[in-house]
Amino acid sequence: MNETSNVETGLTIGEICKRAYDTAEAKGFHEAQGKDGHKFPTFVMMTVEALGRAVEADRQGDEPRKRVMLEHADCAVGKLLEGDMDGTPVLFGTQAMLMVTEIVEAVGGYHAGDMANVAEEFADLIIRLADTALQFDLDLEAAILAKLAQNEGRPHLHGGKKY
Repeated sequence: MNETSNVETGLTIGEICKRAYDTAEAKGFHEAQGKDGHKFPTFVMMTVEALGRAVEADRQGDEPRKRVMLEHADCAVGKLLEGDMDGTPVLFGTQAMLMVTEIVEAVGGYHAGDMANVAEEFADLIIRLADTALQFDLDLEAAILAKLAQNEGRPHLHGGKKY
């Protein structure tokens, strides 16, 4: 522990995941998941997912797939407006949408020139990600190391992406 900041240093990603998971569990967030109230953020996340896939299709110059993804987003928005959210698995969608909210808050901090807030929201994002990884029994540390190695071996702008 650092005496002045009371923050641990040198934690592994696995230790960060465990700490985030244990804190969310202790504060009641895990028991609240899976309730009907989580259907709304799940459908919002479905919309965000479709929009994200449309951006990825645009990066790859795949106009037909981009149009399909935009239609999927439109369909998800329609379901939101109609309140037609029955039968939707909620846990992962809710967790993903909560991560998106942290990014949105970081963007707001950036636009306000508040870089301390940006750092705080990025920390929230990593904490939510770490908690979610353990909820789904994912070895985030191994996945990050594997992905870093994979990315290091890729060519410049791999896959012919525009950005």
